[in-house]
Amino acid sequence: MNLLSGLEFIIEEKLVMEKIISSLLEEAKELTAIFFSSRKTAIEK
Repeated sequence: MNLLSGLEFIIEEKLVMEKIISSLLEEAKELTAIFFSSRKTAIEK
């Protein structure tokens, strides 16, 4: 289980109020996109 699916699980199971964790989920998605893009760029060079 990765961070994104872990946060999504927490929201789906209502373990924490979505209002509290939604910003963490959005940040995790943004960081994942940044890391993926950086890795792709590094592989291409």
